[in-house]
Amino acid sequence: MIQALRRIRQNIATDFLYCRKHRFSYGKSWFANYSKYNNRMTSELPKDVQSGKIEINGVELYYSKRGQGQPVVLCMPGSFGTGLSDFKHNFYALSESMTVVTFDPRGYGNSRPPDRQFPVDFYRIDADDTIQLMNKLGFDKYCLLGWSDGGITAIIHAATNSKSVSKLILLNACAYFTKADCDLMEPLMDISKWNPKTLDVLSGIYGRETLAQMNKDYYQTFFQIYKNGGDVCKADADKIVCPTLIVHGEKDPMIPSLHAHYLHEHIKHSHLCIVPDGKHAIHKRQPDKINKLVERFFLEDVAPQWDQL
Repeated sequence: MIQALRRIRQNIATDFLYCRKHRFSYGKSWFANYSKYNNRMTSELPKDVQSGKIEINGVELYYSKRGQGQPVVLCMPGSFGTGLSDFKHNFYALSESMTVVTFDPRGYGNSRPPDRQFPVDFYRIDADDTIQLMNKLGFDKYCLLGWSDGGITAIIHAATNSKSVSKLILLNACAYFTKADCDLMEPLMDISKWNPKTLDVLSGIYGRETLAQMNKDYYQTFFQIYKNGGDVCKADADKIVCPTLIVHGEKDPMIPSLHAHYLHEHIKHSHLCIVPDGKHAIHKRQPDKINKLVERFFLEDVAPQWDQL
């Protein structure tokens, strides 16, 4: 029963974002609008979406796949996010021209049990999970699109499995944590200080109590990594050899744009695109432009600047 209720919450949360795309309202009438959109839960995804669980490194990872085109793209979600809660605006649009895969990292969303754990090497665990996932799905060549924590995981993945990764796009990612980063993050240990919309969606997936504990565990590890020197994936960034596009919101309140400049300096064959006035979730706030940018880089080998989109 508990697992069923969790699944229902997750389904409602992912459709919340889809309703936003179709200009449905957020207020008290949201559930009425949701019902008009689809009175069935997203456990019944569109027929052209393949989804399920695959055993990876001792856990079952939930994934979704749509599209038949080339290249194959793996979308890698951020902290606490699921594939469809973080990338729903992009998953359906991009899969019209490409094959798009996304997933729930271990301990997130439908990739539970087990509950999420945050050892200091959790980014490397996640990266290895994604390498094994793509291998089991039968893809030996693909592109990566990683956002925030998913961007860190993508950096490690691309460095570790360079023979398979043909291109990489990083959205608001970083390779290290500083004291200034810790100061920015410290208030977020209290989930009541989060963006209300983000809190609503993630509470719907996990429940508020579980989310609060996960968040506490996450930031304890974040601060421990800083105390250990702050290096998350610097050496990995230096090893990346595939064409890379680094996209970053100029006004990201969580990961300052100086991190994007560091990545640009250290990743060979990289291009930098700064989004004026962009914040942290640029692919959610401006999905049409991000989708166009992704298509141009992955399909046309063009790395456009923001004002060219």
